[in-house]
Amino acid sequence: MVLSNKRIDAIKRKANNIINYSRCNNPFEIAALYDIEVQFIDINDDGIHAYSNSQTGIIYIDKRFGKNSYTAKILCAHELGHVFLHSGLSAMEYNRYLDSELTDETIKEYEANIFAITLMPQIAAGNNLLTYRPERLNRYINNKIR
Repeated sequence: MVLSNKRIDAIKRKANNIINYSRCNNPFEIAALYDIEVQFIDINDDGIHAYSNSQTGIIYIDKRFGKNSYTAKILCAHELGHVFLHSGLSAMEYNRYLDSELTDETIKEYEANIFAITLMPQIAAGNNLLTYRPERLNRYINNKIR
C-alpha cells in the first residue's frame, strides 16, 4: 500500500467535509466559496493542463478547456486537492505515509487525484481507483483529460 489507510481516510474526510459545507461537489463553486480564484490562461506546455500557486491559492487552467467542460472540472478538482492538502502543515504531514520507492511529487499528485475522485466520484466511472498504484491512477486521470 502506498498511503496508509489513515492518510487516505483523512483525504476523503477533508473532501467530504468540503462537500458538506459547500452543499455541492462542483469544483468551481467550491473554489468561489473558499475565495480561491480560478483563472483560464494560455499554458504553452503540452504536458501541463493546470497548476496552482500555493502562495496565492490561485488555480490556473489552460483556456482551451471551457469552464463548463468536464475536463476543466476534473482539473479544478485536482488542483483544489493541492490547495487543500499541500499548503502549510498538511504539506509536511504527508511525508509520513510515503512509499519510499516513490517521489514526493508522485505522492502529491496521487493525493490530489484521491481528493478529486472523492469530490467528483463520476471520475471513477465504477472503477475502484483507490486500489491503483500512484502511477496507474495518475495515468488514468491524465487519460480522462485528453
